[in-house]
Amino acid sequence: MYASPQEVKLGSKVKDSVTGFTGIAMYSAEYLTGTVHIDVQPMCADPSVMIEGQMIDWQRLDYVDAGVSERYADAAEQSLANCNIVLGKEYRNVANNFTGIAKIKFVSLNGCIQIQLESQPPAGTSSDRMTGVTTLESDYKELELVSRGIEGKVVPESTGSIRGAKRSANMR
Repeated sequence: MYASPQEVKLGSKVKDSVTGFTGIAMYSAEYLTGTVHIDVQPMCADPSVMIEGQMIDWQRLDYVDAGVSERYADAAEQSLANCNIVLGKEYRNVANNFTGIAKIKFVSLNGCIQIQLESQPPAGTSSDRMTGVTTLESDYKELELVSRGIEGKVVPESTGSIRGAKRSANMR
């Protein structure tokens, strides 16, 4: 069992301790609330038929073996070192002018980092209705900081958060 989400090395073969589902850790999704899920892609018995991966909470995963992690060593780590996006802050996509709060950070095995931005509800919209709210996934390199957004207003779960934690070489 992993002690922290930083220990889940993308590319490793992992096993869900609850269901026994086994596969390669392909990407991580860190949510504004602090939850971290890992997409686990099973091995295919027939290489011509791709099987869909499953998002599993990092705390349920057990390490099996290195999988393909050595092949992709350093890709995600190098990208994370250059990514200064903070979940909860407001960013603007410079390519299309979409502005929103950074809600989810996706880190792929190959080092690609996508940030999901969520627009704010239009003025005068009831807070219990999400009418007019849209989302956009952007490469982190396309984003520029607009404001502090809702940073500090959402308290992340202490068990799932990697915010503020030192990035480990194992978190890919």
